[in-house]
Amino acid sequence: MITGGLDLGAGVIKGVLLEDGRRILASSSAPSRGIPVQAAHLLLDELGEAANIAPRDVDYLCTTGFGRYTIPERNLQVSDFTSSARGAVFLFPKTRMIVDVGTQASRTMSVSETGRVLKFKMNEKCAAGAGRFVERCSKYLQVPLEEMGPKALAAEHPKLISSVCAVLAETEIINNVAEGVPLPDILMGVFLSLSQRAYSLMR
Repeated sequence: MITGGLDLGAGVIKGVLLEDGRRILASSSAPSRGIPVQAAHLLLDELGEAANIAPRDVDYLCTTGFGRYTIPERNLQVSDFTSSARGAVFLFPKTRMIVDVGTQASRTMSVSETGRVLKFKMNEKCAAGAGRFVERCSKYLQVPLEEMGPKALAAEHPKLISSVCAVLAETEIINNVAEGVPLPDILMGVFLSLSQRAYSLMR
């Protein structure tokens, strides 16, 4: 039996094909670019080519994420929490805590050995605690997303961002640039601040 899974996130679409619910045949991801349905179908085609499987041969399709209701041929849709918990325990059976930093929100959840969500917390109040903030920092600092991490590793004195509001946090970054704070220190400050907000959700 061939099963497919699609995670239609606000910024990225992720997909996977499984054989008999256990063996991963193909997996990939792609930007949603504001048109998640089209991006999802293109991704399914890509997965099918990689696994040498025609779309009609996918027996069961499950969707999750921001746009999970937009795929008409789905057989089932599940919440982000359920898919994250089941997926994490499937890949790493000893998982008991999950931190998910999404484009629009961050969330943490404790899970059982079977992948059932026991408790969860979310931060949807401000983009400063989610991936969108990192994207905005990338744009303002003119550093491609894929280069932010490597450049941050060169930091010697990270400049932490104290503001919990995205707008005020960006103002802090602008001030840091004006004061001549080295770019690696600013970038590491962005990541450390994001991780601190995620950690606070784990308490």
